[in-house]
Amino acid sequence: MDSRGITVAGIIMIMVVLLIGIAVYPTIYKTVKDTVITENITGAQKTLLELTPLMFVVGLLLAAVAWATKGGK
Repeated sequence: MDSRGITVAGIIMIMVVLLIGIAVYPTIYKTVKDTVITENITGAQKTLLELTPLMFVVGLLLAAVAWATKGGK
């Protein structure tokens, strides 16, 4: 453990969160894609729905960056 307080348990925790997020991503992407194709969604609703997978990935990345900069505290 160094002065920032990073522990093995913290590293394992963020790896598990990222692994679960990566495993769930294809399901989110497929669901959004199927919804856009099968439903009659247009305009702003379609745009927001298509941005859902991107926002999910951004959230995962922000979680990892926040953990790394805060030192896992």
